[in-house]
Amino acid sequence: MIQIAIWLLCAYLVFKGKELQFIAASSTHESRDENLKSAKTWARAAYAVAVIFFILSIAQGNSFPTPPSNF
Repeated sequence: MIQIAIWLLCAYLVFKGKELQFIAASSTHESRDENLKSAKTWARAAYAVAVIFFILSIAQGNSFPTPPSNF
């Protein structure tokens, strides 16, 4: 159950990173390039955190003991 929540968090982070890029790209004022550069940096950070959370969720799932074979 907790893995599903973590995977939803990973998807949220990916979508939020992309949303930051879309918002910065739609900016019309003179500091658009600076905003886009900052948005790309934060998007990369969001993607990296999503990957880390995904890997940790897989490791957490593998750490559960297997049920006995006599069930």
